Amino acid sequence: MLPAHIVSALPLSFLLAIKMAAAQPSPEMILHNMDTNRDGRISRQEWRGPPPRFDVLDSNRDGFITREELESASRRRQTTFAARISPVDVHVHLHGDPSGTVGERLIIDYAAAADEAIAQMDKNNVRMSVIMIPPAVHFGRFRYQSLLAEAKRRPDRFAVLAGGGTLNPVIHATAPGNVTEEIRRSFEEEAERALRAGAIGFGEMSALHLSYFKQHPFEEAAPDHPLFLLLSDIAARSDVPIDLHIDLVVEDMPTPAKLREASANNPPRLKANLDGFDRLLAHNPKTRIILSHSVDGTGGRKAAVIRRLLERHPNLSMSLNVLPGYLFLENLPLKGTGGIAPDWMQLIKDFPDRFLIGSDQFYSPPCPTCKSRNVLTPSLRWLKLLPDEIAKKVAVENPRRIFKLK
Repeated sequence: MLPAHIVSALPLSFLLAIKMAAAQPSPEMILHNMDTNRDGRISRQEWRGPPPRFDVLDSNRDGFITREELESASRRRQTTFAARISPVDVHVHLHGDPSGTVGERLIIDYAAAADEAIAQMDKNNVRMSVIMIPPAVHFGRFRYQSLLAEAKRRPDRFAVLAGGGTLNPVIHATAPGNVTEEIRRSFEEEAERALRAGAIGFGEMSALHLSYFKQHPFEEAAPDHPLFLLLSDIAARSDVPIDLHIDLVVEDMPTPAKLREASANNPPRLKANLDGFDRLLAHNPKTRIILSHSVDGTGGRKAAVIRRLLERHPNLSMSLNVLPGYLFLENLPLKGTGGIAPDWMQLIKDFPDRFLIGSDQFYSPPCPTCKSRNVLTPSLRWLKLLPDEIAKKVAVENPRRIFKLK
């Protein structure tokens, strides 16, 4: 830090340049500080930054810097910074069927899917992916052991969560009142076996998983189900996280018509689960639970709801993504080519240590005739829109800390 007598002697423009470089003020702040006549633009006479910078920002050379020009410069800076970040994607699936359908073909070429994943990760500068089995209601249909084999083949690129195809079916097949000591013992042994095999946590688990097409399963279990609580204790004891898919339902409601039209698997009504999720989070505060996805089909995942959960539960984190075609587009925190919704931007700024990127990308073996969804690239757009220091936390620091990645 410079001595006070030296600082006081420095020109204002020099001090402002240092401040701007360090803090990267928003376009609104720059306008507020420099637009002295409040006409919505900054003239050369009003500009208090380095003179050459004025010419850079005044892109149309009309002698004024507007909000649009400041925002354009900010986007360019953020894009450049985001391109230098090599993020961790904390929610990824390897899928053996390149057509993207679920349950039609069970011969899964995980090695080919992993190779395709690495090719796409390299293309998007993703350093590592946390891979997991989608939540399944049929025990043993998809096995995490195949994922672990790929992670051991490329430990620098993959880490594995287990339980989606083994523990999750047990929860959904067992009514809360029917959980016996034998079931608890068997469940715990399976969870510990997965951790010993190399899993770094549990996922993708599901409490409410809505169906979006006919092969897509509907799954529902109380988030405070005794086996979810047991899994929380196991995770806390081993200091590993749980990735949980739960479409939030604030109060009992009819299933939205669009969901009923999309899939007959969805029931006529949905039961409130927010209180049960609260109880799961409070059950063992040492358990880090990651709420999958930044949107859901119920409309319950509003910024105000997530804020209340984050305030009450320091052990809650959330993965951010973009899922095109979701049925409740008005609830998307990241829309089209625009920016982050203001309430979501403030939420992330207030809790910068609690968010991660989890694209929910399905990687399949190459198939020239198949149409596969790409949600990785749009999900990474979060990093281009967040302030630099927060983007670094979301992309790298938070996943490294929560998943204990090297």
